[in-house]
Amino acid sequence: MALNTNLVSKLCNRIFDEQIHEGDFDILKNRTVQISFSDANLSIAFSFDNNKIHCKHFSEIKNSADADLSIITADAIRLIKQEVDPDTLFFQRRLKISGDTELAHHIKNTVDTLNPELIPPVIMKLISDYQSRILVD
Repeated sequence: MALNTNLVSKLCNRIFDEQIHEGDFDILKNRTVQISFSDANLSIAFSFDNNKIHCKHFSEIKNSADADLSIITADAIRLIKQEVDPDTLFFQRRLKISGDTELAHHIKNTVDTLNPELIPPVIMKLISDYQSRILVD
């Protein structure tokens, strides 16, 4: 698990470099936000300190976090590929927020500023392959 969390941490720091330098993740200092993939029974938690995003865990069991964003995998991929707006999913109740809603909305809005071109092509290919071969809307 350590390798996976380290890899995700490095990837997040790379693709959110601009937002980190602009202070968009400062709200996450000493706090944890969790992204739960409800259809996969998987959660990933993130924190922020020393100007870096840290992936804290991958878990099949939800851990306590300050905020939780819950989404199905297909919608998460559509968000990453900018095929859908997070506010649309939120108002359709396909993106659920619990805990500290201010923190969750701030992170949701920061993630929405992600430029998918900053994601390494190999990762985008894996995501697209997974979407087309595995996921069914």
